[in-house]
Amino acid sequence: MSGAPLCSIVIPNKDYGRFLPRLFLSLMRQTTGLAEMEILLVDDDSQDHSQSVAETWRKRLPCSRFDLVRTDGLGRPGAVRDVGFRRAQGKYFLPLDADDHLDPRYLERCLEALEGPAAPDVACTDFVRTGGGVSRINRLPDFDVDELRRQNILGPTAMMGRWVWERCGGYRRNTVYEEWDLWVHASLRGHTCVHIASPLYFQEEHPANRFRETRKQDGKAKAMLVVNNQAFFDPGVVRWALGLLRREPWAPWFETGLIPREDEVRSLFDQYIRDEVETKRIKASLLADAHMRLLVA
Repeated sequence: MSGAPLCSIVIPNKDYGRFLPRLFLSLMRQTTGLAEMEILLVDDDSQDHSQSVAETWRKRLPCSRFDLVRTDGLGRPGAVRDVGFRRAQGKYFLPLDADDHLDPRYLERCLEALEGPAAPDVACTDFVRTGGGVSRINRLPDFDVDELRRQNILGPTAMMGRWVWERCGGYRRNTVYEEWDLWVHASLRGHTCVHIASPLYFQEEHPANRFRETRKQDGKAKAMLVVNNQAFFDPGVVRWALGLLRREPWAPWFETGLIPREDEVRSLFDQYIRDEVETKRIKASLLADAHMRLLVA
């Protein structure tokens, strides 16, 4: 192949050597082939056998380039991905977690969509999440900016034009919802997305990955996402995010993975005021009763 690769597949990895053969096998089985693809495995100071596994597969995968990059304990996937993307040469970028894998048609379908007449900036697919011996298909909605204000409707599965990553400046570090924040930032800049209604991406939930930590930080992470992109959200939602970060009692975390809409923020605040008024009424009534008992006595 001459010239730049069509797609750069960037794989952040930390002690996930046991998952890498499955991921690399899924790449080898891609219907579109790997001749126009490059793979960059960014290993974040693994202490397992990840690097030896990568070296073995480097010789087997028929891609245009396989680069093994080592980083010194950056921690967050976004920071590790950014290292790979800064080295990447492809027209399109695919961030692929080391414990996930792809349906054989994933690359073909996404590239077909991105190279098609509509020429969107991002392509995402439905995905299958497995964990605890159970698999479930997650059907994503068609892209809608208003729904993106509510939740991450692109899931973990998106391939993007390199210009999306470049114009957004990579992943932000102040929220664990790194991907969601990137898609919101991209939407603010006018980038478009196409949804491919097929489950072509497989994501595994297990004790070692970041799902549990993300859930623990859900409230603060969503609030920071809103503060990062204030022009994207209604003023009431920004007020909620700032209130949550300031630990104001009227601004709760809300439901996991969901940002409240402006009318829901208004309801939260109104309910808090009603509760405060009722609490004061009850306290006043109790004080009056106590005072009356003293007078009678």
